[in-house]
Amino acid sequence: MPLTPSLAIITALKEELAALEAAVAALPKERRAQVRLARAGIGGGSANAAANKAIVKGMRLACCTGFAGGLVEGLAVGEIVVVERVIARKGPGDAAKERPEFAVQVEAQTLAEKALTEVKLAFKTGVLVTSVEPVLKSAGKAELGRECQALCVDMESAAVARVAKERGAAFFSIRTISDAVGDELPEQVGDFLNEEGNVRAGQVLKFALGGPKHIRELMRLKTRSDAAAKSLAAAWTAVLPGLLDWCDAKTIAN
Repeated sequence: MPLTPSLAIITALKEELAALEAAVAALPKERRAQVRLARAGIGGGSANAAANKAIVKGMRLACCTGFAGGLVEGLAVGEIVVVERVIARKGPGDAAKERPEFAVQVEAQTLAEKALTEVKLAFKTGVLVTSVEPVLKSAGKAELGRECQALCVDMESAAVARVAKERGAAFFSIRTISDAVGDELPEQVGDFLNEEGNVRAGQVLKFALGGPKHIRELMRLKTRSDAAAKSLAAAWTAVLPGLLDWCDAKTIAN
């Protein structure tokens, strides 16, 4: 009897999805059908739509994963963050009491930390902030980190966590750092991708035509993205078997 999906993993970008596909390919063939992968695109709206399609009734665990911006010193590009809680930031200046929070499934978090430790992959555990807009400047990232006592920021996890809660699935997240707190991102970077997470080649070319400084910046962005993708694939290759075992145990118990 074929296995049905018990775990959904949602990413925003094709590079993130490729990292997850590599991790799934490392599973025994008979277990791959237990994992449902989905690429949402950028932002909460896209993540909400993808989660509503991917997280079906009876699914045990829903995950949002991919790259994140670092918010604290000492968190380097490529470093793995095991998320313990997600804070949804509605916008600059919102009050702490207005920010919904979503817990990560504690047993899944513990299994992930154990698996990463066993394969000697360094990681940190902490809070992830989901922002409705990109946080590009170092000062803004550092301020957000202090304000929320958070390690990193993304734009999708809160939406997936919300749908998981509505569907009765547990939630889990791992992120890898694609830009450290000290890495200033150009204002134009928000125009490089459309809502589906696909590259706007014309916008990237326009930026590149700004001269050698812009070309070097594009090369730095590519290098950091590659490092984050490599870490993401390694992290999920390590943690995926244990998470599937957890899903199996919950299925049997119910």
